[in-house]
Amino acid sequence: MLQRIAHYTLRHKLLILLPVALLVSFLVYQGVTSWAIEGSSKLLINDDSVAYRDLVGVLEDFGASDFVVVAIRHRGGDLITEPAHYALVADLTKDFEKIKYVDHVVSFSSPRVPLPSVTRPPATAQDAQVLADTLRATPIYTGELISKDARTAGIIIVLTKELKGSSHTEQTVGTLKEILDGHSARAEYEMHLAGLQVLLKSVPEYVKNDGIFFMSCSLAVGTLFLWFFFGNAKVLLVCIVIVLTNALSIVGVLSLVLGPTRRPLNVITMSLPSLLITLCLAVVIHIVTTYYQQFRTSPSRTEALVRTFQEMFFPCLVTSITTAAGFCSIAVSAIEPVVEYGLFAAVGVLSAFALSIFLIPILFDLLRIKPDAPERRWLGMLVGRFLFAASRIQERHGVLIVVISVAILTLAAIGITRITVDSDISTYLDPKSDTVIAESFVREHLSGTSNLLIRVDESGTSGALRKAATLQALYDVERAIESDPALAGQVGDCVSLPDYIKARLRSIGIPTDIANIPDDKLADELAANRQKLREMGLINNGFTGLLVRISLKTVSTREVEQTIQAVKKHLDAASLPGLTYTVSGVPALYSEVAFSLTGEQQKSIAAAFLAICVVMTLVLRSIRLGIASMIPNLIPVAMTLGLMGWIGIALNTSTSMIAAVSLGVAVDDTIHFILRYRREMAAGATPDQATVNTILTTGRAIVTTSMVLICGMLVLTTSSMTVVVHFGILMATTMLSALIGDLFLLPVCLKRIDGRVAADHEIAECDVA
Repeated sequence: MLQRIAHYTLRHKLLILLPVALLVSFLVYQGVTSWAIEGSSKLLINDDSVAYRDLVGVLEDFGASDFVVVAIRHRGGDLITEPAHYALVADLTKDFEKIKYVDHVVSFSSPRVPLPSVTRPPATAQDAQVLADTLRATPIYTGELISKDARTAGIIIVLTKELKGSSHTEQTVGTLKEILDGHSARAEYEMHLAGLQVLLKSVPEYVKNDGIFFMSCSLAVGTLFLWFFFGNAKVLLVCIVIVLTNALSIVGVLSLVLGPTRRPLNVITMSLPSLLITLCLAVVIHIVTTYYQQFRTSPSRTEALVRTFQEMFFPCLVTSITTAAGFCSIAVSAIEPVVEYGLFAAVGVLSAFALSIFLIPILFDLLRIKPDAPERRWLGMLVGRFLFAASRIQERHGVLIVVISVAILTLAAIGITRITVDSDISTYLDPKSDTVIAESFVREHLSGTSNLLIRVDESGTSGALRKAATLQALYDVERAIESDPALAGQVGDCVSLPDYIKARLRSIGIPTDIANIPDDKLADELAANRQKLREMGLINNGFTGLLVRISLKTVSTREVEQTIQAVKKHLDAASLPGLTYTVSGVPALYSEVAFSLTGEQQKSIAAAFLAICVVMTLVLRSIRLGIASMIPNLIPVAMTLGLMGWIGIALNTSTSMIAAVSLGVAVDDTIHFILRYRREMAAGATPDQATVNTILTTGRAIVTTSMVLICGMLVLTTSSMTVVVHFGILMATTMLSALIGDLFLLPVCLKRIDGRVAADHEIAECDVA
């Protein structure tokens, strides 16, 4: 059957090549012209999650939204509230208010809280000193609008409501940077723009630069290896065309499926083209290596191509299916870009198989390619000696190999228990970048760069929020959160309705506890300022709920989760009768995304293992061989996860895909090994002979493809983004351990199984006799 298909393909090569070339050209054109990165991080949000619904409720009822911070520090050490400095803050505040997607701006030049001493600019140095003292003595200002040493001013830019589906935030951040760049000539001032949204906007810029660099490096590495091993310019041209065509075609398919409203690439899928280049190179190398072997014993080039097609079609198909299964397993994720990554990577792997298995014979025949380049003897001798040593080691030291494997699995299991879940976006970027420096500066001198939101609602019609005792209890909870040693370095200031009341009391010279205010006078004060409180986002429309803002000095999802749990303990321990609370906010939303990855990791590994195991069992027609084929591939995955635990690489949006993808990729060489081993056994070889022959023949292609994959993954370690570096290290580790497992542990497992089968047959024959 395969022989007839191969002959038909070669006889009608132009008829097949023309429509394929037209389709591929269209997809490549689509991919090149639509190459763009979706910068919005809001694609990572699961809109079915509880955290998302809670945040939407807060936005609707209180008008709270994302914000960014501009920090201004006078290098000379003067008070930032001096007349000249005050004017700068006022000018920037007015400029920021004109930006289209800015809801409002808060600074000490236009405060949201009406304090008499702040409503007029300072005319003299003495006025500036009074202003600074007032600001520092008012908790609602200290840390947010002015530092404790009064040398750093903070301007809070609150953005319009946006969660999904647009890029207003990214545009606003870009405009803010342009305005600050216009003031950069003032050398006496140090200005920084920081916040979670600034970090999120910076990530795509890094990814874009890295993505183009990685594609170039992947092609360069592939070109080097192809030339090194085959030494033929025509072979090199054909292979690179197929590899590059496949990667760009998938980008084109992405753009067509997602439509004109979505850019085809994002923070997650940006590495897809580079990954597909590397995986397609592995398929190409297996096919070309087989063609070189077949050409030496075939009477003609056509016959060599037919035999190559026959020998490689089934193994390459199975490896493509198992790799695609590994990618499809991560589609269980609730994160949209991760699902897209898994599905389109699977499509890319299958298209790489189709293009390689059909176009290589066609193009080799059209170009009359013969493996007539001089062989790299020293390289062949080096690989040959390594394979010979591997065959002798697995033949003589099978028990030792098993013992070492068990020890590795034990250490990996311990390492897996040490894995932490964390997605600190600031660590994704270059520590020396302006964005990370600005983030650190604001955390050091001001309260923080993001808010945790506590929504406090009345239960029923209790009217608890109008009672002085209740508000005093809430005020005490806020101070307890701020002074909690466990939250040192994570929490800045807490601001809510009780802080506003305290600020009002101080402004009229009554420094008293809220609990001492009669309920009727408190009710009158709240009624008189209800509209102002609503504009400030401290209460909802019906005054049945209030909002507590806890400024955070961290964007680490692990630390955010710790803060959330600590805040809940403080609230539970407080006496707040008639009230219920909900913790939300953008940091809480991203924290939920990060921690949901743990469960998704487990589900994706289980799905990948089950799918690949079923495929292997069906292909090999043996449950024993199916299970045996998975043993050497569990060790690389376990080693990778264990390495994460031992060296402290956290589970995040990127590394959550490692295990399932690694399992799908690592099993490829196992399939090639087992299928060749089965052919050797069918030809009458003993298990020992079959394993040695397989290592010395198919082992050459396995070593070559593994080297390509390892080098392709190590290219990622040149990234300026830590998360990409970690991905490259972990994938390279997986490929290396998979190679070792295929050459040493897999032969031992196969011989053990076939030895038992042979022994069972001998016993059965003796019983019959």
